[in-house]
Amino acid sequence: MTHKIFVSYATGDESNIKELYDELSKLSKVDVYIPEWDHDVDISYESKVIEGINSCSVVIVLLTYNSTNTIWLNQEIGYATAKNIPIIPIIEQGIDVLGFLEGRDYFIFRRGDFGYNIQQILARLHSILTI
Repeated sequence: MTHKIFVSYATGDESNIKELYDELSKLSKVDVYIPEWDHDVDISYESKVIEGINSCSVVIVLLTYNSTNTIWLNQEIGYATAKNIPIIPIIEQGIDVLGFLEGRDYFIFRRGDFGYNIQQILARLHSILTI
């Protein structure tokens, strides 16, 4: 069985997401979906998000100071929560954890050492999914 992983992030965090994508892509039975990277112009961004989350096994969210003013990130978190899809949050230190992430376990984002966070994510994925 292939597991689809939906990745949610904000503009400014692309280099970290590329690093995460490269590592996740090495896993067998894993398909990583990042709606911003889906260049199908016939599908709206909203539809990409809805279809992407509906078909995923887990959502990974990177919440940094770059994402404090984005509406989409919060919408994606809320939609995944409503669908009871596991969420793995990585949150930059100093950001207030509110809304649907409040009270959840999360990893502290390590700017400059995202490789450490990737190892945490991989361990969590192994505990959630059979990969």
